[in-house]
Amino acid sequence: MPVIALKRKTFFRNPKAKVAVSRQPVQSTMSQHRHEFFEIAIILSGHGVHITGEFRHIIETGDVLVINRRRTHGYESNDNLNLVNILIGEEMIAQLNRKLREVPAFHALFSLESLRWQRKEYQSRLRLDSVQLQQAGEWVDCLERELQQGDAVNLFAAEAYLTLIVNLLVRNYEQGRPVVARPDDQLGRLLGWLEQNCAEPLTVGRMAKQAGMSERHFFRVFSRAVGQSPLAYLNRARIRRATDLMAGGGEKMRIAEVATACGFGDSNYFSRSFRQITGRTPREFVRGRNERIRL
Repeated sequence: MPVIALKRKTFFRNPKAKVAVSRQPVQSTMSQHRHEFFEIAIILSGHGVHITGEFRHIIETGDVLVINRRRTHGYESNDNLNLVNILIGEEMIAQLNRKLREVPAFHALFSLESLRWQRKEYQSRLRLDSVQLQQAGEWVDCLERELQQGDAVNLFAAEAYLTLIVNLLVRNYEQGRPVVARPDDQLGRLLGWLEQNCAEPLTVGRMAKQAGMSERHFFRVFSRAVGQSPLAYLNRARIRRATDLMAGGGEKMRIAEVATACGFGDSNYFSRSFRQITGRTPREFVRGRNERIRL
């Protein structure tokens, strides 16, 4: 049976919005599906079973699920399961990533959440206490009201409330980290480190050492968790840095200078990589840098 893909246009009623809210006061049984967007599901009350792939975990009041576009999931055995879904467009995730790219907990939540679901005990779950849950609920209410108004100022405010919610989740995850190192923690720290050091001459071996894993194990875990190889991720991190440089006035820099500053030894290879990832050449990006691109 094919997996249903929930379409962005079904839930984002305002095409200009980068975020949407979907409430399920009584979540019914739902077969596994995937989305064209990221999703933060906050369990407001009740309990049930969350399914993702072959794994099943009991969820209850205060639990938070972060679902990326690659992950299939569903619900079963629900008992008055009341949840609110915050739906986030890919361009908004990219916007958050630009602000939080050096924060390991952000990567652990939004890129590596699925690693924690693969442990039967699910000890690394993200859970809000009663005070945090109330605060998150209030911000979701405010976010939803701004979306209902729908003009540019309201959409800007909605994004600000989303930022507050993400900040709450990131801080909660940082404070609740288990003492024993786990793959999501190790890779989360590595991704933050990579964003800071992507201009250096890095190898898979050096990245594996930084993550505290053997090279073979690291390559397998990283590729499965992130959805691309370590070197492919590194290449994208370097291109993200290049777009930041050029968007911040880097048009005054020569392409060779930008390439060197971002860890590319060859400006021609940089230009080819830039076009492959962004769909534009560096010069085209500079001319139209206010246009949206996805990284």
